Amino acid sequence: MREIARLNKIKLNEQSLSKQWLFWLSILIPLIISLMLSIPLWLQTKINLSPEGYDTFLKVFKLPIGVLSLSIPFVAIVAHIHRTIQTAKQIELTNQKNITDRFFSHHKYIVDSFSSIKGNDFKINKTTITPKISHPHALYNKTFPTSSYISGVDISSKKFYVDSLLELFSSVDDLLEEAEMIFLGNELPHQRISKSAMNFGRLWMTINEINRMIEFSTQSITLGEHFKFLAKDVSHEVKLVIPYVNENELKEIIGATIFITNHILEVIGDGKRVSFESNKFIFEYHIKSEINLYDNIFKGLVKSNEGCIFSMGKNILSKDEIDAYEFLPKYKE
Repeated sequence: MREIARLNKIKLNEQSLSKQWLFWLSILIPLIISLMLSIPLWLQTKINLSPEGYDTFLKVFKLPIGVLSLSIPFVAIVAHIHRTIQTAKQIELTNQKNITDRFFSHHKYIVDSFSSIKGNDFKINKTTITPKISHPHALYNKTFPTSSYISGVDISSKKFYVDSLLELFSSVDDLLEEAEMIFLGNELPHQRISKSAMNFGRLWMTINEINRMIEFSTQSITLGEHFKFLAKDVSHEVKLVIPYVNENELKEIIGATIFITNHILEVIGDGKRVSFESNKFIFEYHIKSEINLYDNIFKGLVKSNEGCIFSMGKNILSKDEIDAYEFLPKYKE
């Protein structure tokens, strides 16, 4: 470690030339050697200030003077290398400043654009919701995760975010297609209701995940009233506690989610969007008021003091819930 420290001390850097060890060594080493060579010559030399004396001095001290003169090219070499290092450092600093300036310019443009995204207000269970991005800075970090003021703007890093977002919308579309098949199916009522409840729960969770990705906060609606729905068949029990009182409120959330997502994709310039062509069931469901795939669920809601939840599996309902919940289908297993 000490050897490394010594080497680093000798190594040239961008500081002033007078602070460089190599600069002083290029002067002192020839000077010291010259003095050492001169000492024995001084002991045998008499002072003579005549022209002949100067001539004799130059002849006698030729070697020490030659060694001493080596400091001139040594200093010149060190100075040239030092200027090169300083120039390289200046170029590096200029490049870093340009990278930093580009990053902050890009960051400001994207964040300001995210902040300007705003849709029309609507109500969910008496709570007013404004479709907007709650944390534009956090969204920038999600859309461009590898960009920074040090490394600069990495446009390609948005691909993973965009692909993940559109994949979630594809899952929503698949769930709505499945919901339609359940709605139109000919299974027994209790089986159809439990399947519909499981489908609704997965749909709700997926939409919430999308909203977290796009920084669309719906937390305010979870602070209001909650409504519970229970379902049970031979192999499954389902428990839903949701903040929606009717299906139109769910459609409003889906519409706002699509609105914000498409504006985000426009801002980051990806060219992709959530469209009818690739998400047919989403658009038909949230646009057409006559399509209600979860009638049995919303008609079976009762007020609840519990927090929002979606749970499914075996033996998740208490005996009291099974006995007291009037909307739970009663049947013989």
